[in-house]
Amino acid sequence: MWPAILTRPYVTHEQFIQGSLPTANLLYALDNPLQQGTFDWSALAPIARLMSVGDILVEYDEQYDRYDTPRPALLEQGLATTPPGLGAPIVFGAPFLNTATFAMLDETYFDTPPAKAHAPLAVYAVSDPRPIERAESLSNPLVVDGDNVGVVQAADAGLLEHNPTILFAGVLDSDASLATQVATHPAQLVLTDSNRKEAFEWNSLSENSGLTETATGDPSEFE
Repeated sequence: MWPAILTRPYVTHEQFIQGSLPTANLLYALDNPLQQGTFDWSALAPIARLMSVGDILVEYDEQYDRYDTPRPALLEQGLATTPPGLGAPIVFGAPFLNTATFAMLDETYFDTPPAKAHAPLAVYAVSDPRPIERAESLSNPLVVDGDNVGVVQAADAGLLEHNPTILFAGVLDSDASLATQVATHPAQLVLTDSNRKEAFEWNSLSENSGLTETATGDPSEFE
């Protein structure tokens, strides 16, 4: 319903791609650890700033049992202490207990804190988001050898705190002029394993990537 009522740009991770593949890759890189239960909440604000996000909406009223998304209790646990770079949450709606319509006795069940009533929606303001329309300086850039998973990992390590210009090593390999300009300034290199040769599908919210292939492997299909 959000596209129908919003009067400002928005970004969300959907099963079907909205926007460019680089955008979808960044949303996957941010959202997949959340779906897998390995998310580092300290990366949320820096990545939100990078995407020019002014407010983050957390929905505690989703049918998590239908789509196998994170339990509201786990989201609440992760946000019990407001992540750095975000304002105090503003909640909307009367608190209610969001429970599954059928028993979900999986491994996550035994690691989930007891559910409790919570407001359906919570909004966190992001401090100092980058403008949507902006120019980026080549002074002291962050060069990432990998894809957007590597960018989120860099945020985990605190390397996005000062809003550096982010460049991918693959782009520099194909643009000699840009590579020369970057070489004339101090740059920080982030070497990651996030540019693997692997199959990838966009038609789900998790389990998108396949195994890491050998040099002669065919990543066009999952194995």
